[in-house]
Amino acid sequence: MEDFSLQDKLPLIHPECPKEIEMCLTGIYKSFGEQSVHRNLNLHIERGKITVIVGHSGAGKSVLLKYILGLACPDQGEVMVDGKNIVGLGRKELYDVRANFGVLFQGSALFDFMTVYDNVALPLREKTKLKEDEIRRCVMEKLDLMGMADSIHKFPSELSGGMQKRVGLARALQRDPKIVLFDEPTTGLDPETTQKIYDLFADTQAKLKYTAVIVSHDIPKIFRIADYVAVLHQGGIQACLPPKDLTHCGNLWVDRMLSLEMEGVRGIGL
Repeated sequence: MEDFSLQDKLPLIHPECPKEIEMCLTGIYKSFGEQSVHRNLNLHIERGKITVIVGHSGAGKSVLLKYILGLACPDQGEVMVDGKNIVGLGRKELYDVRANFGVLFQGSALFDFMTVYDNVALPLREKTKLKEDEIRRCVMEKLDLMGMADSIHKFPSELSGGMQKRVGLARALQRDPKIVLFDEPTTGLDPETTQKIYDLFADTQAKLKYTAVIVSHDIPKIFRIADYVAVLHQGGIQACLPPKDLTHCGNLWVDRMLSLEMEGVRGIGL
């Protein structure tokens, strides 16, 4: 069998963790029982940029997001968020770190019994002491940014899949987070809607300047909005480079992945 693991021969974007780096995952090892998921994984996320994480099904892409949120701890290694190692932090300290995050889940995670307005207002009502008139101003501002200001009285069941993603993103951005995590955000959408949602992600990130981390299977479509693409395989990051540099990065597995995907072969589960 071919060995495509060349991670030790590929430099990361940044050899250290300077000020422009928002998050660093260093020396990460993780196993679930006898199944090893991550082995000496290293990844640096640059502040104010869009980093896309790709890899085959079961490679541990979503687990990386859980490390960053403090929802899962690696067996070994450090997860630095804005200069602080969050591994082993107490509940209150984690709460303070998570206040900097917004999350768009795979299924949007909207509450069916709430209107669009109430779904987007929920983070402000639960996490702040803002008065209702100020909450309304914030909600309408974000919904207008998403092109959803006319849908405040609708329920999620009355929205298309793309519209639900827009509402989910409005809610994720409600507290003006520094970092937004996207977990397979276009699952279930048709190709045309997927492209529109990616355009929306790029537009809002350019306007609000947050750091975006997107776990995605849409290769090569997602490359269009990515500043960096991190390729996860065999427990480690094989490459983390601008999309234009991936095709000649020297990693055989990355070359194989891209050639298959661009030929329309979906069988490797990316």
